Amino acid sequence: SSDVCSSDLYMDVVGLTEDEQGEWEAFTSRIRAALGRIDDEADIRSDERLKRLLIRRARIIKKARGKVSAAVGLTAEHFQPGQAWIIYCEDREQMAAVATSLRALDLTCDTYDSSQNTASRAAILDYFDRHGGILVAIRCLDEGVDIPAVDHALILASSRNPRQFIQRRGRVLRKAPGKHRATIHDIFVVPSMARIASGQDA
Repeated sequence: SSDVCSSDLYMDVVGLTEDEQGEWEAFTSRIRAALGRIDDEADIRSDERLKRLLIRRARIIKKARGKVSAAVGLTAEHFQPGQAWIIYCEDREQMAAVATSLRALDLTCDTYDSSQNTASRAAILDYFDRHGGILVAIRCLDEGVDIPAVDHALILASSRNPRQFIQRRGRVLRKAPGKHRATIHDIFVVPSMARIASGQDA
């Protein structure tokens, strides 16, 4: 499309910490046990206990500390003044962790989320659009916020919804004056399957 600039897309895979891996394995065992007690496929889809277990296990992946380390490391290594970077986080806790870690490295950043008042958000986006910098944010890529200036995006918040997945990246790839290329890093977490396969899950 003529509205989309050229792009470099990367998949950055990180692992779980030992504690997170142990939690993930424990939930996997409980999920297996719950599945073993259900005979009918329709019951699997409607079983509330199973749904809760799956959600809790998924939260370990979404909140993995390795995502924060990867985002901060990539930014510290590659950010150049004049560029416009957005680091798209899962929630406020993750956003705060990323922002705190960046500032500890003397990297200036702003945070953006829907809890801020309208004037503050507008001022942050206006400055970002005119001067670039690092914006650590949640939900803005899903809220119709227009940020064509962004030329680098680190996406820590994954989505299984195909439309949302495409929408988030499409906002980053939009053309803008002086913007010729966009770089997107999708940061994914992959649990270690070695202990699961060998029957060592907790």
